[in-house]
Amino acid sequence: DAAVKEGLKSALRAGVLAAAVKWVALEKLHKDSIPLHIYGLMMATAFVVGIGLAARQARREGLADVVLRAQSAGVSKAVVILAADDEAEVARASVVRAAWPAVRFATGIHPHAAGKYAGRAADSVTATAGALDAIGDAVALGEVGLDYHYDFSPRDVQRAVFAEQMRIARDAELPIIIHTREAWPDTLALLTEHWTATNPGGIIHCFSEGPKEA
Repeated sequence: DAAVKEGLKSALRAGVLAAAVKWVALEKLHKDSIPLHIYGLMMATAFVVGIGLAARQARREGLADVVLRAQSAGVSKAVVILAADDEAEVARASVVRAAWPAVRFATGIHPHAAGKYAGRAADSVTATAGALDAIGDAVALGEVGLDYHYDFSPRDVQRAVFAEQMRIARDAELPIIIHTREAWPDTLALLTEHWTATNPGGIIHCFSEGPKEA
């Protein structure tokens, strides 16, 4: 869709997005319980998943400036993904919310951080539950999933933590934001086991496979 592509170009010019960012109406996914799909550019109005307002860009340039440039580019809503195991990052949710009330939040344990939960994957649920409570109005759980490209965390630990993250998402009735890189067979197997069409849906945020897998 030409309008969507132009909106993405405008957002990129504003300097607030990574080139691979996905756009998705998570609030609609949550409301309508749409099954899990891989979403690309699907909205003519700019609803951005994964914008880095809580991270380096906002600290470097000033949060107010980042928000202003995003809004000037036509970005009307955004989902900020926060690391559930990073208390300082989660604490910035209130600062970001004050700067841009239209922002919504997601939180979870990224596969890169899963290693710290080796032998105690259930503790990742405690960390995520605490982050959800601190945020108060999260619209999704993520990023969660598997990354076999960098292997920053042992693969068996990644799988265990991913399963536990899906469990808390089910309990909280939240859609999931999945990171899967060079790990599609295991990602699909775990989704098949732990996530069904009756769960609240979600998106694939990082996807390294091709059209067949999509």
